[in-house]
Amino acid sequence: MTRMIERWYPCDEVSTNSDRGWGSGNSEVMLFSWFAKRPLVQARAAILTSLLAWPEDAEGQQRLQRLVREAMTELDGVSEELRAEIMGAGVERLTSIIRAIAA
Repeated sequence: MTRMIERWYPCDEVSTNSDRGWGSGNSEVMLFSWFAKRPLVQARAAILTSLLAWPEDAEGQQRLQRLVREAMTELDGVSEELRAEIMGAGVERLTSIIRAIAA
């Protein structure tokens, strides 16, 4: 199964939100100095596109791209529709990703 990240990644949205707003990591730097600032928007985009399967049809691809783009715009931007897609990815996939991140 091909994952979304293998075919498409929201580069424009990540770039835009990495400079400002909730996804920039700038608010954390104001609290304490950290040498390896990682904007949250990059992490959200990578995780979402890794979890979601890439649909075969163009309509499904555009729908998922829209959902992921919307998720890049604000802190609590994950819609119910996107949550349902993620849950449809399967518990096995989620578990394997969590293990890889924790290792």
